[in-house]
Amino acid sequence: VILGQTNYGAAIDVWAVGCIFAELLQLLPSVQPDWRGRRPLFPGTSCFPLSPTSATCFRSESDQLNVIFAVIGTPSGDAVERLDAGEDARAYLRTLRRV
Repeated sequence: VILGQTNYGAAIDVWAVGCIFAELLQLLPSVQPDWRGRRPLFPGTSCFPLSPTSATCFRSESDQLNVIFAVIGTPSGDAVERLDAGEDARAYLRTLRRV
């Protein structure tokens, strides 16, 4: 969805619900006793291609996809090629550092 992919299935919705649930768990005092310690699960500051400065921001460690990929790993070249998104999105993913 971040990359402008319009054809997606239930897996995206499950991912979103999982992220929301993980953030809601931070509301439990047993998980995070001090409300000031609560943080977004993936605290990105920009998002290719939606950010106004997307030409340069995606190289930032705080780009939303870089933050997510630092946790779950960068998609394989094969996965990038199968992505149902524009060539700009695939080119962007090819430039990312493999983690």
